[in-house]
Amino acid sequence: MRPRLEAIFDAIPPDAGAVADIGYDLGNLLVALLSRRRTVNVVGVEVQPGARERFLDTHAAVVAEAGPRLTLRTGDGLTALSPGDVEGVAIAGIGAHNIAAMLRAAPEVVAALDWLVLCPPRFDGVIRPALYELGFHPSDERLVRDRGHTYEVIVARPGPEPTTDPVARAFGPRLFERRDPALVGYLEELAASFAGAYDHALADYRPGSRKAALGAKLRSLPDALARARAFTDG
Repeated sequence: MRPRLEAIFDAIPPDAGAVADIGYDLGNLLVALLSRRRTVNVVGVEVQPGARERFLDTHAAVVAEAGPRLTLRTGDGLTALSPGDVEGVAIAGIGAHNIAAMLRAAPEVVAALDWLVLCPPRFDGVIRPALYELGFHPSDERLVRDRGHTYEVIVARPGPEPTTDPVARAFGPRLFERRDPALVGYLEELAASFAGAYDHALADYRPGSRKAALGAKLRSLPDALARARAFTDG
């Protein structure tokens, strides 16, 4: 698997008994879980109506060996699950706003989960606020480099976020807590990706705009970056 998917796989608790992969697409994570963790039960959820047949055809041997350990459902996010179906869910490759919407759309399912593993394709500043709102916090955070891009892998568990530091809460409390050496490069990558917006003084991200919440985080990015650089300099 690519480094991103390998990091997501590693972030799933090794003692997990039942896992859902939301938006399984080609099914690479499903295959890894079924073939490398022989006791786990896996539920794959995909909104695309043809995904189930494609997976069954492509991975016929894996499906046959997995037997009742594998369930595939066609549905929209966590609404395809019932409370208690699984211990935790993995959501990767789906935009941060959509992930947040999925979590908010199924509060009873989310409330019954022991953990979440989330890996949005890019930073939109909405994942952690949604977690805090739903009574979760990042218990672990990892940064993984894959094909020239740095991805966040967030492991969330129920409970309040212990830090009140707004900068750390926005960009990764556990990353700041352990002074992650990859943090400075990740924040520099973020700053570069929003360079055009900074050139215009974040005019499209002003208070009251649709992007106001992201704008507030981008305004604190220079502070976050300065602190991360101090970690490495120290």
